Amino acid sequence: NGIYFLNNATTGTGQIDSNLECPTLWYFNGYWYLTFSDQWPSRQTHYLYKKNFSDEWIKPSMNRFDGKGLYAGKVAASDSQMILGGWVSHDFNRTNEFGWGGNFIAHELKQNANGTLYVDIISTIDETISHPQLLEITDSNISNATTKKITFSSISQYQYVTFNDLEGITKIEGYLDIDSIDGYFGLFFDYREGEASYHYDFNADLQRISFYRGHFTQRTTDRLYTVNTFYNTSNQLKFTLLFEEALDADGTIVTLYMEGQTALTARMFRVEQTNFGFYGLNSNVTISNLKKYK
Repeated sequence: NGIYFLNNATTGTGQIDSNLECPTLWYFNGYWYLTFSDQWPSRQTHYLYKKNFSDEWIKPSMNRFDGKGLYAGKVAASDSQMILGGWVSHDFNRTNEFGWGGNFIAHELKQNANGTLYVDIISTIDETISHPQLLEITDSNISNATTKKITFSSISQYQYVTFNDLEGITKIEGYLDIDSIDGYFGLFFDYREGEASYHYDFNADLQRISFYRGHFTQRTTDRLYTVNTFYNTSNQLKFTLLFEEALDADGTIVTLYMEGQTALTARMFRVEQTNFGFYGLNSNVTISNLKKYK
C-alpha cells in the first residue's frame, strides 16, 4: 500500500511542488513508524505511525518533532531508545534563501502508551550537563521575583526578569503554570539597552511556540523564523532550554524542550555570553524552580 500526499497541502494548488525526503521506517515496542522531511512550505520533519504493518498510517495531531531548525531528520533505534538526528542550517534566521549545510543536532524520541511519540533532550546529554551553576536575577520590574518563583500578572504593561549570562553549553530547567496568556509571554535572549535580540513566544490560544529575531515587543512575519505546536496540558509543565554557544560566524544554537511534547530549535548570530530572561504582558503565568547546569 502506498501513501498519498496532496501536493502543496497548504493551498491545495499545484503552484508549489512538495518534496518529501529522508524517510525512516522502523518498528519499536509494538508500533511501526515512518518519518520524512517535507521541504515545503516550512521544511519540517514529520511522522506517521500504526500498530500493524497492514493497517492504514495514522497522522497524529502533533506530528512534527521540531520546527525548521531540525531538517532532514532520520531515526536510529535500538530495542530501548530512539534518536532523531538532523541539521540546523548555517543560514537559518538570515534573510537569504534557505542555505544547505549546517550543524548536526539530535533529540531523543519517547513513546506514549498509545503509540504516539514525543521529543526530549537526549538522556546521556541531560545526565552529563548536570553540574549546578549560579543563577541570579540581574534586573526585573516584578516584585518578589526569585529563582524559586516568578509571577507574571494580568496588567497592561510589559513585565520582565533578566538573569546572568549563559556561556558554553548550558542547560536551564524550570516549570510553567499558565493560567492565561491574554497578551504575550515568552523567553528572551541578549537583553541590553532596553531591547532583546531574539525571543521565544508562547501563544496558548493558537497552541504555538514561535521563535523571533528582535525585541519581544516585535512579532512581525519577517521576524518569525520557526514555529511548533505546544499544548498547555497541565500545571507544572516542565521545560528545558539547551544553549550551545558558538563563537564563530555559524551562530549559537538553542533548543527549547516542552516535556512530553515537542522541541523548537533555533540559531542566534552574534550572541556570546548572553543573558536571558522572561517577559509577560496581560499574562497570568508562574515560573518556578528555575535551575542552571553545565
